[in-house]
Amino acid sequence: MGKFRFIHGADLHLDSPFKGLRSAAPALGQRLWRASFTAFANLVSLAIEEGVDFVLLAGDLFDEQDRSLQAQVLMRKELARLSRAGIETFIVHGNHDHWGGWRAQLDWPEGVHIFPPGEVGGRGVYREGRELARIYGISYPRAAVTDNYARLFRRDPAAPYAIALLHANVEGQSGHDNYAPCTLAELKQAGFDYWALGHIHTRRVLHPEHPVILYPGNTQGRSFRETGARGCYLVEVAEGRTSYRFCPTHDVAWLEETLSIADLSTEEELLTALQELVEEGTSRDPAGLAIVRLILTGRGPLHTSLQRRGYIEGLLEELRDATGAGSAGIWVDAIELATGAPWDLAALEGEESLVGDFLRLCREAGEDPELMQELALALDELYGHNRARRYLDAPGADQLRALLAEAREMGLDLLLGGGGDK
Repeated sequence: MGKFRFIHGADLHLDSPFKGLRSAAPALGQRLWRASFTAFANLVSLAIEEGVDFVLLAGDLFDEQDRSLQAQVLMRKELARLSRAGIETFIVHGNHDHWGGWRAQLDWPEGVHIFPPGEVGGRGVYREGRELARIYGISYPRAAVTDNYARLFRRDPAAPYAIALLHANVEGQSGHDNYAPCTLAELKQAGFDYWALGHIHTRRVLHPEHPVILYPGNTQGRSFRETGARGCYLVEVAEGRTSYRFCPTHDVAWLEETLSIADLSTEEELLTALQELVEEGTSRDPAGLAIVRLILTGRGPLHTSLQRRGYIEGLLEELRDATGAGSAGIWVDAIELATGAPWDLAALEGEESLVGDFLRLCREAGEDPELMQELALALDELYGHNRARRYLDAPGADQLRALLAEAREMGLDLLLGGGGDK
């Protein structure tokens, strides 16, 4: 078997809107819209610079089933770059960009292979007449595929190195629709050397070797639920061994940074600490543009000031000015409060009083799955709205607990008078 290299990417979601952004400088609008395209261009540039033999794209190249003409033309442009470099591309479509959606009648560049739905197809990759690897894949005919596609994959014993290209949810991973469901055991026992998966947006190594089973995650984060580096895997096969490393492709990084006010006494200390926090976060996760959300936590004397009308807005503007208001590649999106006055909650909860009753109720609600489910249902009308759900992610369990904690602090401020001038 000869030595060869390839890129494994997935979930480009071209033309995808950014979700959850509170506000943005007008000059950043075009940058944000182009972020998914820039990330894909970065993947293509990486493939060319590294001299890979082929590129695998494991579904959801486009964000919508009726992908825009502009997105398709830009996709073709990048695939043409790969073609000119002599790099083949192998593609399957997933639930977002399934086969049944609208597609423009475009001529794809030479060396672009798109696996249709219906049955698993196989294509060889050759160098100087010798087969290096054989890639198998299948696309979704419709958005909601509940069949176990992994069971359809059959390796030809003559294939020197067999790669399965599949958009699927392995082991019913939460946070994503359970499409093309399968188990890790099924993949391990199928006889393939490498499973190039897509669908899960966070990179995961499901099995490190023989077979290698990877999710590369998406190439560009789209909200604060997709923080940190996003990209693809660069894979090398030599002497029968498979090695891989993650390579970032994102243009925009979503960062959430947390600061406790417990040890802060003055506004000067708060501003300095926040500026340092932003600098640390952006140096840790470098990107063309960093969108930063700051979360203030803990209990301390600054809590009352933070509740004052216009205080957070002023603090936010000051931070934006200090970090270049987007011109320096940093945009501070919002400051969220999860702070409290310096009360002893345990002592208050132990009291036989209205405050004690209130705190006990808050604690019990957070510990009761049925009550938390009722809270989620109460919010469904907002997050499930036809227009809102395109831009707002429904809160997960952690976010629901955060909402409950915020409500608890608001209640305490009202009951004990620590809420400042609202």
